Amino acid sequence: MSRLQSLPRLGVYVHPAVIPRSPFGQQTQLLIDLTRLGQQYGVEVGVLTPGYVQSRQGWIYTGEGWEMRRLPLPDVVLRRSGAFPGIAPGLVAADLRYFRQRRCLHTLPRKCGNKGYVSRWLQREERLRPYVPPSRVAVGAAEVYDCVQALRDAYVKPLTGSRGAAVFRLIWEGGGLRARWHGSPRGPVLSPLGYRRSQPVVTTVHECWLHNLDEFTRFYTRTGLRRCLVQATIPLPETAGGGPFDLRWLVQFTDAPQVVARVARVGLPGAVTTNIHAGAKALPAESVLQEAGFSQPAACEQIDQVALTLAERLRAEHGPYAELGVDFAVTPSGQPMILEINPTPGRRMLKSLGAEVRERSLACLLEYAIKATQTY
Repeated sequence: MSRLQSLPRLGVYVHPAVIPRSPFGQQTQLLIDLTRLGQQYGVEVGVLTPGYVQSRQGWIYTGEGWEMRRLPLPDVVLRRSGAFPGIAPGLVAADLRYFRQRRCLHTLPRKCGNKGYVSRWLQREERLRPYVPPSRVAVGAAEVYDCVQALRDAYVKPLTGSRGAAVFRLIWEGGGLRARWHGSPRGPVLSPLGYRRSQPVVTTVHECWLHNLDEFTRFYTRTGLRRCLVQATIPLPETAGGGPFDLRWLVQFTDAPQVVARVARVGLPGAVTTNIHAGAKALPAESVLQEAGFSQPAACEQIDQVALTLAERLRAEHGPYAELGVDFAVTPSGQPMILEINPTPGRRMLKSLGAEVRERSLACLLEYAIKATQTY
């Protein structure tokens, strides 16, 4: 049987976990659901982990559990993990390099998860520049201090990472800085990096005043950061209950990019971030925007246009890929502003939109694999 006549093979490249019943951590249920749906679409789904190029081994879900077996190189490989902690970097790099050489890797490159790279790239894109907050990559406390003094109000973010970890807001007031960040609910935290990844919800807001550069330097040293992104604060709109919110758009390709999901992340009143791990709730974007006084469906249509333009420009820059998450803020006038992009968007937020939206997002991955295979 020729390659075109055989079933398309989709490989999902993820970080392994040590939990027997969830061997791929929070991705495990997604992979089970994708496998089951793949059977309906006629797509063979396998799971690959770091070291695949050496071992040629992968995982298949049999319906009763996970079975390791030898897996041929899939037609399409999607990287679903943004980071691979505890894995030798060279092992991951060798796998991803091999997939790229064989032209089967259909996820944006890992540098697209670097906030500094994305910020610089967006500022060079003429069609997208109006939707980008002023931002700059800074190195060291003195440079961050100068940036915030110029911007007056800014968020400081590590160049990589997720879940709102090590993100803090700096506001220039009265000749000094007011710093605010989320910390552990189990007690005071002296630095934005002071909570463990295993603590999933960190709703406590900490605040301190930094009166001069020396005080800020001591604070910044405790964060563990060196290089970071300093991004001008876009004041977030609020719901009737006072919860600030931003937006996550899920864009996926089949023949062309399409917006598959629109989610609003509504933070607690006074929250520093709207991250789900900081106590925010995911709700349908349309209803939250309407509650906040934005015209519907005009507001979503404008954000759609920016998201689709971004997706197309990234495809032109980096080649074909399957999906993208885009985080937006909305100004009082309704102008969407791109906060971040996520090359490996999760599905947790989609629960607020109903099971059919999540299933559609998985179906898009399978449809993408079928169409990509047909082009070989």
